[in-house]
Amino acid sequence: MKIILGFLILSLLTFSCKEKNEPQNKQEKITKSPIEVNVINQNTVKRNILNQVRSFEFLALKGIPVDKSILKVNKAIEYNGKLLLLDKMRSNLHLFTLDGDFIKIIGVKGDGPEEFKSIKDFSVHKNRNEIIIIDHESMLIYDLNGNFKNKVYLGSNLSPNSLSILDDDHIAFNVRVDSNEYYKILITDIHGNVKGKAAKFPEAGKYLNFEFTGGMNGDGLDTYYNAPTSSLVYKIIPPADLLPLYQLNFGTNTWPENKKYYHQEFDKEIMNLNTSYLNHSYKITTGWFIFSYTDKNRNLYGYYNINNQQVYTSNNINNSQRLIRFLLPVPIGLDSKNRFINSIEFETFLSFKRNGNGEFMKDLKNFNLDLFHELDKMNYDNSIILTFYQLK
Repeated sequence: MKIILGFLILSLLTFSCKEKNEPQNKQEKITKSPIEVNVINQNTVKRNILNQVRSFEFLALKGIPVDKSILKVNKAIEYNGKLLLLDKMRSNLHLFTLDGDFIKIIGVKGDGPEEFKSIKDFSVHKNRNEIIIIDHESMLIYDLNGNFKNKVYLGSNLSPNSLSILDDDHIAFNVRVDSNEYYKILITDIHGNVKGKAAKFPEAGKYLNFEFTGGMNGDGLDTYYNAPTSSLVYKIIPPADLLPLYQLNFGTNTWPENKKYYHQEFDKEIMNLNTSYLNHSYKITTGWFIFSYTDKNRNLYGYYNINNQQVYTSNNINNSQRLIRFLLPVPIGLDSKNRFINSIEFETFLSFKRNGNGEFMKDLKNFNLDLFHELDKMNYDNSIILTFYQLK
């Protein structure tokens, strides 16, 4: 009887150890082995990404006052039956109906206690039903109608350029750099209390605030980060952990990961057109990883299908290259139907039309006749169209 009882206890202990160890082993495997996204593998880039587009729709914005016109839409969020659109160049956050009718501008630019100096980014805290705007040193909070509620001072030395809501208790900011500890990511609660820091640089002086490479991306889904000059993308896990997910491979010219802090050398290679690297603009959603990258002297887009591990790029189909770059840049947001949102500005359309040698307009007409007619009648007074689409 004692022998049988001892055997049962030993079996239970063995089973229990396996249950505890198995998730840890899986976690270690994921942490040590990010998925390689090989952009130069010619077996995976020959398909035309335009053939993957479905449920394509567009919306012309209406009723925008002349003094509040939009130069460029940098970010879009649909929430609570409204559209929020950020124009960083004018530091305006516009509120629209889902039919594209202008409602109001949210917030006021200035130096007052309820004003911002310039908008660096915004997001929506969906569980609190609040809009959050950040400027150089503060977090400003509004209700969903754009009424001011609170202003939280973050610190003059941080200069955050983007934010993302991680969960109810954690807001991540991509900052210029913490002047004392050299972290790029600061995580606080809604009151500005520090909850954690991540992405630390190895020593003082070896950092720059790149505008064209590196950064944080997230708009209410998961949030991701890559260091300046680095093509390794991490997922941010609250409160302050980084989980490596994707390693971009642009071929022999890919800037090496072990030199991600060698910024002076990186600058020289850029000037000599000798390197390829991931830009700061990318979007990761369920099923797709869409990114902007520079290949020596060309700015291109890549589309990685996470489910079948297929890669598409904007330079592989000569006849449709301009149309791909025009219609499918890195998305600026997602709508409630999980469709990508992008915007078309009149000046951008004119540039593609002038440089397309007639082929661009022909390709556009074949892709979507209604959009072709809508764009062809655009002017400076009616100058912004939003597009909504999914990829198969």
